[in-house]
Amino acid sequence: MLTDIASGYTNPDPNTIKEDGRGWNGYRPENLQHELWLLLMKKKLSWAPLETEPKRVLDIGTGTGIWACDYAEAHPTSEVVGTDLSLIQPNYSPPNCHFVREDAEEEWVHDSAFDYIHVRMMTICFKDPSAMVRKIYDNLQPGGWVEHQYPSSLVGRPTLTYLAVCLSQEIGADQLAADPESEELIENDPFSLREYMRRVIKGAANLGRDIDVAPKLKDWMVEAGFVDVTQRSLNAWSRDPVNHQIGLFTRQDVLEVVQSASKFYKAYGMTDDEISKFVEGCCRHVRSIKCRSYIPWPPKPSQNEQLMKTTPARYVVYGRKPREGEFLENKRPA
Repeated sequence: MLTDIASGYTNPDPNTIKEDGRGWNGYRPENLQHELWLLLMKKKLSWAPLETEPKRVLDIGTGTGIWACDYAEAHPTSEVVGTDLSLIQPNYSPPNCHFVREDAEEEWVHDSAFDYIHVRMMTICFKDPSAMVRKIYDNLQPGGWVEHQYPSSLVGRPTLTYLAVCLSQEIGADQLAADPESEELIENDPFSLREYMRRVIKGAANLGRDIDVAPKLKDWMVEAGFVDVTQRSLNAWSRDPVNHQIGLFTRQDVLEVVQSASKFYKAYGMTDDEISKFVEGCCRHVRSIKCRSYIPWPPKPSQNEQLMKTTPARYVVYGRKPREGEFLENKRPA
């Protein structure tokens, strides 16, 4: 692993967009998220079962470039390309890795198709995520693989069982209390994560954004023509000793996310002053040791079986573009 990248070093980009005092394409919490995903995926960069080393690899929304650099180091015969809106990656990268400024929703600038495409944590980035699935299909070599690594929506499924442990009747917010005292703290705190989730979901809906992407990826991929499509959920409630580290990383990740959702707060109808006070209060709530709560992905095995089936998870979804001449019963229409 590249220690300078893991420590948070990135290259400033003069074209970074500033909004509400934040550089949207400057430093982001991707490096922390990268370490979190490595813990969850048992130190694997990918789970797609590639049969041979991919010649060309694309990392969409590469951010700091940490995944692309790590993958290039692990696969020295692969050409790895990382794309993002800003070139903020480190000056040093492996010789088989380079970065391109590109809006993935616009026309791609690459000379040839790819053997493996990696997409991670792009939940709210695409105006039409299903169209991006089709675009990825069209830019893969026959037999090439795509892998999506996504958190579920911040919203739990609004089933009766789920709503039994959630306060919101409109949106099944998924900050669950570990004990009755914590539930009371959450219920009475106007800055709880539960309230944050409700506002973000409503704001995203007002912008026409569907952020419930992860559970739909498998169906979209099948519709696009992918085969061998596999969806795997990540369980952070195993007895593995790394769970404490996962919890610490997740808390810091949540703090970053809470502070970077201004456009959704505004779409919800909040003023700048209201946003500032809400973010401050929400961060205080997240750091509090009095409230013992968790965001299930999925929940503890001891909980209700139906709740386990309806609670958000982190997903890894991968699939393969059919090889040339491969017989398909449900071929994607031209």
